[in-house]
Amino acid sequence: MLSRNFYDIFKHISEFYKFLLILGSALLLTYFFPDQNKFPYHYNSGKPWIYHDLYAPFNFPVLASKTEIKKIKDSVIANAPVIVTPVSVDTSRIFRKIFLDLTQNDSLHSLDTQSKHRLKQFLTKIYRQGLTDITDTSAANKKILIKQGKTLSPAKDAYTISRIKRELKNIFPSTGTRQQILEILFQHLKPSLITDSGYTEKYKQNLLSQINPHTKIIYKNELIVRKGERIGPEQMRILDSLKKIYGKDTRNHLIVSAGYFFLAVFVLLMVILYFKSYKRNIFLDNSQLTLIFFNILLIGLTFFSVQHYFPSYIYVVPFVVLPIIIKSFFDREVSLVTLGASIIIIAPGMSFPFEFAYIEALAGFASIILISDLTSRSRIFKSLGAIILIYILAYVSYYFIFYGNWKVQEQYYFILFVINGLLAGALVHELILLFEKLFKIPSDVAYLELMNTSNKLLKQLAEKAPGTFQHSLQVGNLAEAIAKEINANPLLVRVAALYHDIGKMKNPKYFTENQLSDVNPHENLPPEESAKIIINHVIDGIEIARKNNIPERIIDFIRTHHGNGLVKYFYTKAKQMGLNPNPEDYRYPGPNPFSKETAILMMADSVEAASKSLKNPDIKQLDELVENIINGQLQDGLLMNADITLKEINKAKKVLKNKLRSIYHLRVSYPK
Repeated sequence: MLSRNFYDIFKHISEFYKFLLILGSALLLTYFFPDQNKFPYHYNSGKPWIYHDLYAPFNFPVLASKTEIKKIKDSVIANAPVIVTPVSVDTSRIFRKIFLDLTQNDSLHSLDTQSKHRLKQFLTKIYRQGLTDITDTSAANKKILIKQGKTLSPAKDAYTISRIKRELKNIFPSTGTRQQILEILFQHLKPSLITDSGYTEKYKQNLLSQINPHTKIIYKNELIVRKGERIGPEQMRILDSLKKIYGKDTRNHLIVSAGYFFLAVFVLLMVILYFKSYKRNIFLDNSQLTLIFFNILLIGLTFFSVQHYFPSYIYVVPFVVLPIIIKSFFDREVSLVTLGASIIIIAPGMSFPFEFAYIEALAGFASIILISDLTSRSRIFKSLGAIILIYILAYVSYYFIFYGNWKVQEQYYFILFVINGLLAGALVHELILLFEKLFKIPSDVAYLELMNTSNKLLKQLAEKAPGTFQHSLQVGNLAEAIAKEINANPLLVRVAALYHDIGKMKNPKYFTENQLSDVNPHENLPPEESAKIIINHVIDGIEIARKNNIPERIIDFIRTHHGNGLVKYFYTKAKQMGLNPNPEDYRYPGPNPFSKETAILMMADSVEAASKSLKNPDIKQLDELVENIINGQLQDGLLMNADITLKEINKAKKVLKNKLRSIYHLRVSYPK
């Protein structure tokens, strides 16, 4: 009960981790998703336009130049009206004082009645039309608006000091007389319209804010600049205008982020569900899932950063490193799924999403097909040379399809693709070694090193248990042939076969393949003790493997190659001796195989070992042996947890039969 509860807790923790893995990855990708409100091009006046022909993505106005806008603003400021507020003035008192001073003035007291009458009419006209306090000569000719409450109305011919001076010439032509009258007037006249400086400034700023800074409209799909064309002053204005308005009216950043977050979650969830349905061993191993998600994140964030800061160099990023690395740790199918998911996640953040997806998908597929041996740097660079060529051909075909022509400037991208390939060659091996250490997961490179029979552990096996070593080599041949036939990982099963029986080094003489004489030490032991020694080779093998830093993925084959099966020979012997044996005492600890590869090793190991018991076998005996052993494993439920189909098991039987015939040099007898 306690163990069951512990299993449930562990299962929930594992599922919660997967949830966090999806959520955290999606949030990080969304956070670094390139701001599509940001203009995605870099350009300079007089320099060539290095991108594709640029067409207007929507209608937009073109900004006037700074000089033009300054002229407009200066004109608005120069012609802005003055706002005045009417105040109450006692004109009768003002008139009395003026005429009193005229009478008392020695030079003016002799003015005739007609002149005084004209002066009074003039003063009456001034106050009827309004007298402002404007003294600035620059503002003397400006339009005047009277503010009454919240409304503004034009002041009809309101007077300023300068206007009074002008019109007084018509009444008093004599300069001396006029000057003395002006002095008296300016001493007693009081303005009836007072300038409202605050409101005048506010009104002026309002006029400035209404200035239209645009000179024309560029319509959607109108050509702005061609690839390779030098950017002139007019194009600079158009590009600057587009850059300023780009994304503001057409895209809401929060909505874009929400949409991308949903996309990232959906794609990553589909990846998890694929592993749950078709690659259960990866789904159950959070370390393997983390490695895959980390690579998707790494390539995604790299592309997003380059798109944000250096968009013209986007094809320098070696995207093909992703499928190569994933394939080296897993298999072709996992690499394809990761490639597809990454393209869907990254493409929306690129300036040209479809072009990116088209080119990188072709290059990614090619890398999965072409690169199989990562142990030789020369082979890697040869394969990457072919991938560079595929990059170039993919780009050329895309350009032909969508533009229907070719320009010399496009060859600039060829240089980027060459740099891309060189970077991939330089990085892939180092990244694989780094990920092996970080995630403790072996790659194909590590498997190839483990497969070297000159390494210390395999040398010990060959010395201490030579029969077991030869058996392991034969099992490796059989398992590899089956894996190739049913699309499993042939390298993994071959390496696992070499190490699956290393536990026999502890007591080699108790295993028939290592017995050089007819003396069998089991003859002097009770069946239960013999069974224990046989069973312990699994436990001993796990111990030895861990001491020698053999990857857990290989150790899985050691613990599952007999599954939870019975040591049938000694169990039957105990029954024949009337000992009433408990089957659990004669059963391997397991677990049963849980993947296609572990199932292959179990079948190959059992068949190879059993075939050694046959003396001078014929084809019929070998075929029956294969059928009986594998059917027995099926009946005992040893293969029920492995993701292997009956069709694949039948293919495995066929491979085993053909291989055994080759080993024993048997041919089918044809009638004469």
